[in-house]
Amino acid sequence: HSVTARHLAEFWMIEPEIAFADLHDDINLAEDYIKYCVTYALEVCRDDLEFFETSPFGEKGLIKRLENVIAAPFKVRSGRKCRTTLSKLINRK
Repeated sequence: HSVTARHLAEFWMIEPEIAFADLHDDINLAEDYIKYCVTYALEVCRDDLEFFETSPFGEKGLIKRLENVIAAPFKVRSGRKCRTTLSKLINRK
């Protein structure tokens, strides 16, 4: 943990790197980043994930769900389609 002024100067954001990207580029980048993070967790933190999966306060099937995240492409929906789907779910209650 660096608390120096230099640390602030080294701060890096993705936004300037994709300044001329369109929405589809943003979506693809977000999917790739999430899959990278999940893959990293599965490879580097497997013992921790197994602990969380078997703990009484954990989630059974956690590792399988994370593996499913990286195995299939994300579904992309329009805002209108999302609102319609959410409205149906809310009204069903």
